[in-house]
Amino acid sequence: MVRPPRGTRLCALTFTAGPCIVAMDKLVGSGWELPDIRQETKSKILAIIGEKTPVEIQNPIDLTGPGFLPKNYVPVLETVLQEDFDAYLIVWNYNPLIRVPVVEFEELAKRYGDKTMVLVNLANQAEAAPFSATLAARGICAYLTPEDGATALNALLSRHLFLKREGLQ
Repeated sequence: MVRPPRGTRLCALTFTAGPCIVAMDKLVGSGWELPDIRQETKSKILAIIGEKTPVEIQNPIDLTGPGFLPKNYVPVLETVLQEDFDAYLIVWNYNPLIRVPVVEFEELAKRYGDKTMVLVNLANQAEAAPFSATLAARGICAYLTPEDGATALNALLSRHLFLKREGLQ
């Protein structure tokens, strides 16, 4: 469903730090690097979420409260997809009162098809059921926990390293 990354440069996007911290423990230990984001990109992100949002933009990108809404999250995701990262961990939180931006995720996955993206849709099985099949049908690799998302990214990185070692990539 997802092609292996071109390298080890990872960008993570979340609305809150907790899930990314859990995933980062598994990811960094497996060889992923978390390079900083360009200043120009940081400025664009702050313009989207609001200059007064009390957060320092760094990788992983924690959007805090404003990032909980699709109208902020999706433009920030598109902004970071324009950066030179090899893979992306995208953490979304299911909330029954907020629309899951499935169509937008699909459009970005198509537009940036050369990027390795794994979505973590923080939800339980029952909450995620209506979206999981839709996401998979639209070619979006999605998991319910940060640990599972990290495991998927680590498997993709292992595949990349194997292909590189064998001269196949």
